[in-house]
Amino acid sequence: MSVDIAAIRDAIRSLVRHVLSGSILFEHDPDEVYFWLSSLPVGLRSPDAETPDGTPLSNEQPAVVNFLDDCIQLCLKAPYDYIEGLHISGPDSATTKIHQLGGNALSPLLATVMEQLTSRYAAGLCPSDTLAIVSFVRRLLVRLSGKKESLRLLVHLSEKLASLPIAEISGEDHSIVAKAVAQEIATTRNYLQFLCNPTASVSISERPSSAASDFLDRVEKMDLRTVLHSLSPCCCSADQYTQQHQAHSVGVRESNLLTVCASLALRSTRTWRYG
Repeated sequence: MSVDIAAIRDAIRSLVRHVLSGSILFEHDPDEVYFWLSSLPVGLRSPDAETPDGTPLSNEQPAVVNFLDDCIQLCLKAPYDYIEGLHISGPDSATTKIHQLGGNALSPLLATVMEQLTSRYAAGLCPSDTLAIVSFVRRLLVRLSGKKESLRLLVHLSEKLASLPIAEISGEDHSIVAKAVAQEIATTRNYLQFLCNPTASVSISERPSSAASDFLDRVEKMDLRTVLHSLSPCCCSADQYTQQHQAHSVGVRESNLLTVCASLALRSTRTWRYG
C-alpha cells in the first residue's frame, strides 16, 4: 500500500496473493484473496490529522495491516475452529460443507476478523483504529457479497457488527468518530439487506446535517453548462483545458468532482434525495 512504484507494488501484490492463496485460509477459493487485498486502505493521512472535535486520526494502513496480520496468525493456528465458528454463527447449516466444496465458500479468516474486532473493541481499541478497521470490514463484506449465492451469512455478520456498543466512543468525547463508525456499520447492513430483499425498507438512523442538505440543494440548482464544462479536464489535454477555460465565463474552479457527481445524480433521479 505504501509503495509508489507501480511495478514493485504489483510484484508484491502477486507475491502476497500467491502465498495466501496456497494456505489453508484460502484453499477453498484462491481468488478470494483479491477481495481482501482490494479492501485494504489506500489513502494516507497527514501526521497531525484530527477530527473537528480534536480526536487524533492515525494512518489507516498500519492499523489495518497490523490487525489483519494478527488475525492471520491466529487463524493459521486453529483454522478448523474458525471454520466451525462460521458454521455456528451463520444461519445456513451447510456452511461447513460449502467451505469444503469451495467456490461459494468464505475464508475462516473472516470469522477471525469478526471475533478480534469485537474483542479488541471491548478491550479499548482507540477510536481512530476502530474507524479504520470497521471501514475495512465494510469494504470486505461488500466485495464478498459478489461471490456469494446466499447472503444470509454476510447479513448475519453485518448485524453482529451492528451490535458493537458504538455509543461508548461518544462517551469519551469522540462523537464525530462514533458517528462515522455508526455510518459505516449502517451502510454495510443496509446494503446487504437490500441485496437480499430489494423491496425491504432501509432505515436511516438520523437526518443529514443542514450543511449536507444545503450542498445538495445548491448542486441541484447548478447550471448544467457549468456541470458539463467541469468534466472537460477528464476528457482533454491540459492545453485544451486551458483554452476552454479561458473561452468560457463559467466558474469551473468552484466545481469539483463531488459536485459534478452529485449534480448529475440529482438530475438523473429526481426522486432520490439525501441517500
